[in-house]
Amino acid sequence: MDNVLRIEYLKKIPYDLIINNILPYSYQPKSFELLSDIRSFVSDYSLLLSVYSYDLNFDILIYDIICFYNRSRLPTYNINNWFRYALMRSFKLKKYTFERMNRFIFNSFYTIIVDDRTRKIRFLWGLLTPSERTEFINEYILDDE
Repeated sequence: MDNVLRIEYLKKIPYDLIINNILPYSYQPKSFELLSDIRSFVSDYSLLLSVYSYDLNFDILIYDIICFYNRSRLPTYNINNWFRYALMRSFKLKKYTFERMNRFIFNSFYTIIVDDRTRKIRFLWGLLTPSERTEFINEYILDDE
């Protein structure tokens, strides 16, 4: 399916819904925190991809991000509390139990590593705050060189 917004789908949305719900939200100014998070994600993500696609590979990037979340240098199959709280930033994982999060990470990032690498990297990278992304870059990219 295309990622292109189709006009026929827009025509099916009731006019009242567009006027009262969609347009007012689109005109509201976005918070400074959200805008800086978006800028940080885009600029730091492009740096991350350029370093890891040139020197390393995306499997190593996934493992490095997981190690960063677990605050260890070796990937482990269990998650620590900091990793759990970071995962709870995701709307999907907010209500998962600790054991269910462990299974999710193990099944998604350790057993099926070759599927959708980019999506997995964006998911893990997006859960980090701008300061955590900077900390990752300092620790895994700048300190390793």
